[in-house]
Amino acid sequence: MNIKLDAPFENKLLGRREIRFIVEYDGPTPKRTELITELAKEAHAKPELVVLRDVKNVYGKRVIHGYIHVYDDATKMKEIEPEYILKRYSLGGESSGEEEKEGKKEG
Repeated sequence: MNIKLDAPFENKLLGRREIRFIVEYDGPTPKRTELITELAKEAHAKPELVVLRDVKNVYGKRVIHGYIHVYDDATKMKEIEPEYILKRYSLGGESSGEEEKEGKKEG
């Protein structure tokens, strides 16, 4: 997995860094958890404080474009980000896509 990060935008009012990224990969599309851990390593941040935002695959290529929010602390992250985003696009969330599908089948 090859990761390129743009220069981060320091949003001091919200207590986070906003970083655009491009990921080139081989094989199957990486899972959200894999993306978060690899992007956290590149951004020198804790994976629990990274939230994926606006993630898009490029049609016909093995490339993902998007951006992440890297927070200074978890309380600020929980105040600002919507609950469904935290569940779906962060490691601190409780569910992944597979668990959501299973829950819909049962209920």
